Amino acid sequence: VYDEVVSRSGGEQSSAEDVIRVRRGLRLLLERWEAKGFNTWRIRMRRVVAVGGQPFISLPPCVDDIIHVVRENGGELTRIPPDRYMTIGPKNRTGSAGEWWLAREECPKLYLHPTGSGETLEVWYVERPANFTVNSANMNDVPGRWLKAMILGLALDLARKRPADGGAYNEGLIQRLVGEAAEAEDIAMRADRDRSRFRYRIA
Repeated sequence: VYDEVVSRSGGEQSSAEDVIRVRRGLRLLLERWEAKGFNTWRIRMRRVVAVGGQPFISLPPCVDDIIHVVRENGGELTRIPPDRYMTIGPKNRTGSAGEWWLAREECPKLYLHPTGSGETLEVWYVERPANFTVNSANMNDVPGRWLKAMILGLALDLARKRPADGGAYNEGLIQRLVGEAAEAEDIAMRADRDRSRFRYRIA
């Protein structure tokens, strides 16, 4: 990815300063996408078993929010807020689960009430991209459908900070990258919107 960013920004040779510029540019690019509410997440479904007497089910760290919880044989469980969950009766009562709430921790937990009786549930959730580290800072990874937009955005950022041999900036290249980066972002964004009648924005 780095080699292609350097190549598209107008040069084949790179320096240690270019590496720092691209790393900084990646952080700023992801922050801009987040501020615009771009869809860089996925919707997934996971089947879990509600074990009687066990008040919660651990979920993968990538779970950002749950859309809904459904029984395999039909019927949706009701989402309740944490304060409502705290006021209901014994938390370890066994029965067919009817309510749930999500505890957002390092490892998210799905709390059920009643705790279930061995039934299988379908949990539909929003999955955050995996994290990676740049200069000791955790950053969100980029799904494949956003890869081209990321490369073009970073190439544009690098071209704006990297003068040619004569000391002047390549304005023609910069203007071309402005259009290509905007088009790639639009394609990645519409790839999800066109398939659904709803849109989520994760705060």
